[in-house]
Amino acid sequence: MKCSYENISHCSCRCSWIQGASVVSVYLSSQNATQHHIRALTSNPLSDAAVKLASNRNVTVMRVDLNSFDSIVSAFQDATFIFANTVVHTETFLNEGAKETQLLEERQAFGLVYSSRCAERHGRKIRDPAHPIQNSSRKFLLDVKNGLAQKTTYLYVGLYGSNIGRDPYRPIYVKGDKRYIITWPCSSNANVPYGDDKAVNIGLIVKAIKNSRKSVLGISEYLTSTSLTSKISRILKEKDYSADVAFVETTFDSYRDQV
Repeated sequence: MKCSYENISHCSCRCSWIQGASVVSVYLSSQNATQHHIRALTSNPLSDAAVKLASNRNVTVMRVDLNSFDSIVSAFQDATFIFANTVVHTETFLNEGAKETQLLEERQAFGLVYSSRCAERHGRKIRDPAHPIQNSSRKFLLDVKNGLAQKTTYLYVGLYGSNIGRDPYRPIYVKGDKRYIITWPCSSNANVPYGDDKAVNIGLIVKAIKNSRKSVLGISEYLTSTSLTSKISRILKEKDYSADVAFVETTFDSYRDQV
């Protein structure tokens, strides 16, 4: 998202996804909203969410291809503040496993990082990006020669409440027992960082980062699989669902087969 008013310029990737939309919403609802002109980036500017955003005079919706350096560089050009996030590709996870999913996410992360530096240099490339990319986005950011280390804040978040409603996190409902079974490839005592409602919290966290220029912890609490099960159970009861919730540990291979 790009903003250009009194040299305030923002850029938000994946504006029609929940995290990007959360950032856009926070700035558009702030008291000084007119000071922010947002360049909202999306792969589909014709989606309902993108079209709705484009109707706001403080927003410019722009198509971006996260697999194209040139596309990202063009989208980031002249922005003074950039929010960019990757996503876990569920289809890749289910079909190719965790390692390939992580590599795909890292490729896109590197593309975002590399392109932000190129955009800062008005489109001039700074090195051949075709080197091995595992962990390279972080290495690239921390390399002082690239000029981004003091300008970047990494935001790491954990499980969102909304993740529970979709694969590969969705519980299995056993109709005969009226019970939801959460079955993940981790122990019941594993600590899971919980980010609660990403539609609200991500925008607030990003705004806090921008205002403080310091790292911000993007979680609300740590939960074990067992305590998460208890939380979901309470939510269901509040919504008058007469169903129990249980956690069952499984292997990764079994987990992949069932989802």
